[in-house]
Amino acid sequence: MLAHLPRFLGSLIAALIALTFIPVPNPISVIDAQAEAQTCSRVVLRALNAVDTACSALGRNNACYGYPDVDATFNEPQPVDFFTDVGHRAPVRELQTLRATPLDMLAEK
Repeated sequence: MLAHLPRFLGSLIAALIALTFIPVPNPISVIDAQAEAQTCSRVVLRALNAVDTACSALGRNNACYGYPDVDATFNEPQPVDFFTDVGHRAPVRELQTLRATPLDMLAEK
């Protein structure tokens, strides 16, 4: 039994040394990440609710402008105010590009 003690102690010391090099999350960073996740959840829920309200009963192969800050270009010229407000709809075949702006966590949109 005592013959294994040096090997056990050596393994224990090696494990303790290895544990000292494992990064420990900064509590403030964890709190920031949690707050950011909550903000993201609020923004996503707001967007989903807006889309549900503005774009209900959307037919197949159609796009709906469901949430602000979407940029669309079309195959053919369209009126200036076409597909610019929540609730506007357009056939997908008429779209050339459709881009959403990046999420802005500070503005929560």
